[in-house]
Parts: sequence; C-alpha cells; structure tokens
Amino acid sequence: MAKKKSKAAEIRAYIEANPEASNTEVIAALKKRRITASSAEISTNRKKVEKPSPKKSTGRRKKAVRRTKRSTPETPTLTATLPELLAAKALLKTIGDAERACALVKFVDELSK
Repeated sequence: MAKKKSKAAEIRAYIEANPEASNTEVIAALKKRRITASSAEISTNRKKVEKPSPKKSTGRRKKAVRRTKRSTPETPTLTATLPELLAAKALLKTIGDAERACALVKFVDELSK
C-alpha cells in the first residue's frame, strides 16, 4: 500500500504544477481531492516552493580578525601634566568657547613659525 502524501506535500505538488494559480484556486482544487487548506497554509508552502531554503553551513568558521585600536589623526593621544591642564582650563574660562580657543592657539602657532 502506498504511503499517503501530507497536506503540505499535496499543496506544494499542486503549486509546482500550477505556479500561476491563486490561493483560492489552489484551495478549490484541493477541496475536490477532499483536502482542506487555509490561505495561510497555501502562502507558506508557496514560499517554500518558489524560494528553496538556503544551504546549511559546513561547520567551518572564518577566523576572527583581532583589531587593535589606533589613534586617528582627528583624535591624537595627548599626555598632559596637572599644571598644563589647569592652564588650559583657565584659558577656556577666559575665552569662553573651546572652538574659539583652538582657533586662537592655531593662530598663535602660525605666528610663531
């Protein structure tokens, strides 16, 4: 005796034979074979027929690349002493704006060259 096909197998077989059939047409055709199916079941199986599942991985992984943090030109690494930090704080308090203070320091640097 032949093994009975599952409902999903019947749906997929009909969709493969009639790819342009709408969900209601598939339901009507399956009803003639005494198989009840919802529109959601048809949609789910249609996706499986039209787009096969991706291949499973073979178990190999790519080697992880260890990255080291490097200072960029925009954010140079600074070392400063406490008196230098206090002087910078006083400068900022006098000028009022860090952006303006940077511009003035650059201007003074250009003048001293």
